[in-house]
Amino acid sequence: MFLDPILRRKKKADTGEDSGRPFRRVAALDALPADGTPVQVPVLADLTDAWNREPNQPVGAVYLRKVGDQVECFNAICPHAGCFVAYSVDRKLFQCPCHTSSFQLDGTRILPSPSPRDMDDLKVDDSKLKEGEVWVQFVNYYPGHEEREAKP
Repeated sequence: MFLDPILRRKKKADTGEDSGRPFRRVAALDALPADGTPVQVPVLADLTDAWNREPNQPVGAVYLRKVGDQVECFNAICPHAGCFVAYSVDRKLFQCPCHTSSFQLDGTRILPSPSPRDMDDLKVDDSKLKEGEVWVQFVNYYPGHEEREAKP
């Protein structure tokens, strides 16, 4: 009982994350093409289980797209069944290889579509853009539902 790793963990309230998910650095702003072409980048985080801490582990991926002086960010997971969405350079759209869901560059569904909603957009920290970095509030959502529900 004295060595129980659960007792050693900090509660969310102790880490300051109870007000929302943390922003994570995913890319340098100058790594994004100025013409608005989406770029897929991994999202890395430190993972901790009962006894181990693994720094910089992939927890997902996002598509980043420069639009003027702003950056759009979409989760790379299809809202239909949870497959990874690919960007088609030739067709200039996102496509899911599993069940033919397609999305425009702004993440909206191309109908008819098996996807129940548009691609999941994620918050970008505008203050970090001014510093030349892209920080994203990464969230995975449950697939298959019309309404977005964040996974824990």
